[in-house]
Amino acid sequence: MPQRRSRHDDPIKASGEIVNAIREYRNWPIIGEGGVRIRVNIDAIGVGWGVAGRVKEVCEENGWADVEVNAVKVSEQASKPDQYKNLRAELWWAAREACHDKLWDLSEVDDHCINELTTPRWSENSSGQIEVEKREKIVARLKRSPDNASSLILAPFVPPKSSVGEEVSVSYAAGRRR
Repeated sequence: MPQRRSRHDDPIKASGEIVNAIREYRNWPIIGEGGVRIRVNIDAIGVGWGVAGRVKEVCEENGWADVEVNAVKVSEQASKPDQYKNLRAELWWAAREACHDKLWDLSEVDDHCINELTTPRWSENSSGQIEVEKREKIVARLKRSPDNASSLILAPFVPPKSSVGEEVSVSYAAGRRR
């Protein structure tokens, strides 16, 4: 499942880059009945909300019914709220487990992203839920935003309403200045 990351402070440029990636993936050969299904997960906190809306609008205008655009708010409730404080914790934990179980090939991921993936700390809160430290603490230790890792862990996310099929994921982590 190819993954792309886009980072622009300008939501119009980000939307255009994502739409171009979708257009490229739609040109791939048909795989099975119905063709390639494309899921685009966009970090909807901050400028990403508008980007998700615009990308969804362009897909509808073009009649791209095989494209699913998701505005994902990682601050929302996890699918297993008894285990995880929020969706962000669940996504980071899933990435951690995939790495530990050698289910995730990170051989083509650069050293900066690997550093970002391995920097966050986790703990159990008083309710017994897993929580990942706040982004600000990660930024303080890294001296930069962990946008590459955030985008990478967001890409394979399947929202509860999504159907299963052959998929290509594109993820967008909103640019944050530090």
